[in-house]
Amino acid sequence: MRVVTNNPTVLERMAQAEFVPGPPAEVLGRVEALLCGGFRLAGPPVAGNLVMLRSPYRSVLLEEAPGGIVPAGDCMKVADARGRALEREGWTVPEQTRTDYALMDSMFLERAIEECGPALPGWK
Repeated sequence: MRVVTNNPTVLERMAQAEFVPGPPAEVLGRVEALLCGGFRLAGPPVAGNLVMLRSPYRSVLLEEAPGGIVPAGDCMKVADARGRALEREGWTVPEQTRTDYALMDSMFLERAIEECGPALPGWK
């Protein structure tokens, strides 16, 4: 399993997560590259509901694709999420809500990890 994130709260909980500084579209761009490299989605690229599209944080859970074959649906989901994130680039998020968004992103990732079965090594 692999986590790609721009959320400092997630990085505190999992030091081996791949940190991508920048907005959600950059995180999703890295996820697209990993899909081309033999990974597949283990959790949704946008967790929760559409309100989370406003979040300045994005964390995505990936796993190695058996035989390196990535489901086409994964590529489409990430491309759609990245397109939506690009539409929101430049929008400002009030500073007082950033902590809440970081916590929600972390909680959605934790749920995805729980649904995948055994605990992800290093997750606190």
